[in-house]
Amino acid sequence: MNRKKSDRSGFVDDDGESDYTAFMDTRNGGKHYGSFITLSGQTDNQLLRSAKSYQANIEEHRIKINSPSVYVDDWDNRDERYHAGIIRKWNADIDRNQELLNIAVSIATERGLKI
Repeated sequence: MNRKKSDRSGFVDDDGESDYTAFMDTRNGGKHYGSFITLSGQTDNQLLRSAKSYQANIEEHRIKINSPSVYVDDWDNRDERYHAGIIRKWNADIDRNQELLNIAVSIATERGLKI
């Protein structure tokens, strides 16, 4: 995903949607609203730890995509459809964790915290 700085706080993704817009949609009951409520109820320290955890999950999945045979037994003997499915799942996990990280960062920013 290519990201560039927007004129608002946050970044704009390839599809033109900014993190700020996605955050406002979430805040108003959109995707990940339940996670927004949970993250909003966390202390500052818990929120910062959540953000670090989301970032670590993103990095872990990027490593898995780059070296799948280390993480999947018998990778070399699996067929291409299996490979594609696992990679697709790991990419979806990255996307979800990035969205949750963006929510945590937005809440932290509103509180005046630096992540």
